[in-house]
Order: sequence, then C-alpha cells, then structure tokens
Amino acid sequence: MTSPSERWAPVHAFLSAHTGMALSVAQRRRLDARLEALGPPGSAEQVVAHLRTEGGAADLARLVGAVAVHTSELFRDDVQLAAFREHVLSPRVQRSKRPLRIWSAGCAAGEEVATLLVLLAQEGADPGSRVLGTDISEPALARARALSFPSDALRRVPEALHTRYFEPRAGRQVLVEALRTQAEFRCHNLMETPYPEADGGFDVIFCRNVLIYFTPEAFQRTVRSLSERLAPGGVLVLSATEPLLQVPPELRLLPCEQAFFYVRVEAPAEPAPPPRRDGRTAPAASPGGSARRWSSTAARGTRWTPAGRGWCPSS
Repeated sequence: MTSPSERWAPVHAFLSAHTGMALSVAQRRRLDARLEALGPPGSAEQVVAHLRTEGGAADLARLVGAVAVHTSELFRDDVQLAAFREHVLSPRVQRSKRPLRIWSAGCAAGEEVATLLVLLAQEGADPGSRVLGTDISEPALARARALSFPSDALRRVPEALHTRYFEPRAGRQVLVEALRTQAEFRCHNLMETPYPEADGGFDVIFCRNVLIYFTPEAFQRTVRSLSERLAPGGVLVLSATEPLLQVPPELRLLPCEQAFFYVRVEAPAEPAPPPRRDGRTAPAASPGGSARRWSSTAARGTRWTPAGRGWCPSS
C-alpha cells in the first residue's frame, strides 16, 4: 500500500521548489494532512497542475501555510543586534544625511520589523527612514501589519524600550503610532522575481532564520539576489546559524567580536583577461555588457521612492 508521503511526493517536490525549503519529515506530514483535508483532488500530478493555475492560488497558500515556519520574537539574538547597532547602524546614522532603507526578508508576524524600527529610533535615525517587511505568507503579513504582539514576544525587549515604544491594547503590546507609520509590508516569495528594490539599493537587508530551512541551491541563489539589492556599502545580516561557506564576490565579510555581517563592495573585482596568442592582453568586457542589461530588465520590481512614499512598481 502506498504511504501518504509516497503518494504526495510530486507535491512535496513542487512545494520545495516553490518555497526553497528542504522539507523536514514533520513538514511533509503536515503537508500530507492538509492535502487529505482538501478533499478528493485526484492524482498528485493533477494537484500540482492545479496549484500552478490562478484558480489554485488559494490552495497553494494553504499548503505553504502548512510548511512555513513563523516562530519569532522581538530582539531575537540580542548579542547580534548589539553588534549590529554598534558596528553597522550607529556609524551609518551618524554619517548619513538621508533616510535609511531597510528590508526584513521573511518578516513573519512583524517582530523583526518592530525591532528594527525601535533600533532606528534609539539611534536618532531620520524619521523618514523606512523598514519594508516581506513574507511568503499573507496570513502572517496580516498579523504583521498590526505590529501588535503578545507580551511574551517582548520578553527580550529592555524595560526602558518596552515602556517608551509600546503601549498596551486589548491584552497585547502595540508599537507606538510614530514608528508604525515607518513600516510597510508586502507579500514576496524569495524564490520568485521581481525582488523589491530601493533607488540606489537598500542600506541594510535582514534575512535571519529563513535560509536555514532552504536547500543549498536555494540558499546560495537567495544570497546572490539579496546582495544585488544592496547599495554599495550596504549590509546583509544573516543569523549566526547561517554563515556563508562561499561568500559571493560582491560581498565581503565584516567580522565583529560576537557577530558577523556581509558588506556589498563597490564593484567585484574583474578577473584579468587571458593573454592572446600574440602576447597582447585581450580587451576587457564592455561595461554595458550582460550584467548591466540584467539590472535594467530582470531586476525590475518594486522601487523605493525617495519622497518617503515607500515602494512602488518600477517603470
């Protein structure tokens, strides 16, 4: 007799490719249970064909919800956040004369977005600074947009910051209005293009405790895509459990005593062209080559507007 895991193997493969995740045994079991609850859908191949259609979008969202991981809290990994504040955020705020643009990729229910907004306020960042939160799950984003949290999600927040930046409401802790207006949210799957963009690139991108669930191929692909959305000198923040075994050429490691970050270099070094048979050096590639063409086409997505109106479709 065919087991549910064997029966739904093509759906597992499709969801893994769609989300980038290497599905665990527990995730596969939850997925199988959700598939069985959908009713008599036919063969696994028919289910996959259905999920690829516009009419299958709602069912696809339900299945993603069965495997997505949205456990988080404010000020998660406070040691790393302290290093980020000291070595990245504070120097950037002090030397910057404009609003900062920060992206929290895989923001779950908004805990990291709220954390970043509090850190920006602590450092006295330009009030026009914005934090974009994205996630693959619309139900998670619906919770995130309220920036309202159960009290236990704030257990790591220092008491002074808790008192200053949160207010009790209906048994929950809500971020103060002045900071809530600096947040924006949108649904985005890290496996799909276009990626969000900011004019000139993002100053900081957080993608913590997301890539640990990805396949190695999805991990590397996502890091490359995120690094391409950073401004020169912009910083990519991954969790301590997600070190890059191979740092892309456009990034350099910024090691700190108790944390590490990745900084976008001005331009990756071009390899020296090979010598020709006549002993001369071959001409370098034109600066208007494939990389530049890619940035003007495939990278189109949502672009930051400097007037502080947030992200809008790029033309």
